[in-house]
Amino acid sequence: MASILDQIPKQIYQGFRGKLRSGTLRRHSNDPLLALDENGETATPLIETWSCQGFVDNYSKFLRAQAGIPDSDMQINIFASSLTSGVVPKIQDYVTFAGGWYQLKVPQTDPAVALWTCQGTITRAPSDVGRLVSG
Repeated sequence: MASILDQIPKQIYQGFRGKLRSGTLRRHSNDPLLALDENGETATPLIETWSCQGFVDNYSKFLRAQAGIPDSDMQINIFASSLTSGVVPKIQDYVTFAGGWYQLKVPQTDPAVALWTCQGTITRAPSDVGRLVSG
């Protein structure tokens, strides 16, 4: 029998559907199939992308002061049910919503894995140099 926690993420996502921003989660990683450079890293990274739904929010001044969150960081919210099954945001991933780019620092989720709440730094668009794989 499935746990009630298994049903919550989809129900929450369905409740917000139509009110969220479309975005892209993007991961740069070393591709073991490509030649290595002089530092032992792949000369051309593997770039994986997945569509997602969510929104960007600001941290309160109180939380920024208490937790030491820099002014350049935002709270990135990604609904887990909007991602391809098995895909989870990771440190150093990139995400874009409404034309803004953010690099993820601290991805965390709730017990039901309904919403990924990530601390993200405002950044430039990542390089398109690499082997692109869309998920």
